[in-house]
Amino acid sequence: MSWGIVLVKVPDEVRTLSELPKDYSPPPLGTLNDILEMLKELLPDVDFSNPSWGILGTEKGSIEFSIGDKDPVESIVLYIRGEVIDIICKLCKETSWQAFDSLTGYRMYFGKNGD
Repeated sequence: MSWGIVLVKVPDEVRTLSELPKDYSPPPLGTLNDILEMLKELLPDVDFSNPSWGILGTEKGSIEFSIGDKDPVESIVLYIRGEVIDIICKLCKETSWQAFDSLTGYRMYFGKNGD
């Protein structure tokens, strides 16, 4: 069973995706090329042989990155299996992106250790 997470840039005060106006268009995360380079730098084992869909496998689980081919990239959907929350925490801290649970729409907050 997988778990979905959406990575976006939104104002800091936003706690749920439902707070955003219906016509809200988030600022881009970056160009497709910049996003791919950044993810490869932060997560060297990620496989982007298909630039719109990356896969990262770890001993604890896996993450699939659905980026699409839209340029610039406005959001990334992650499909999570296992215990990889520390990787998501790292991504958010290093990129200033925000993570939202795709089922509930609630923003994810991370402690010092990524929990």
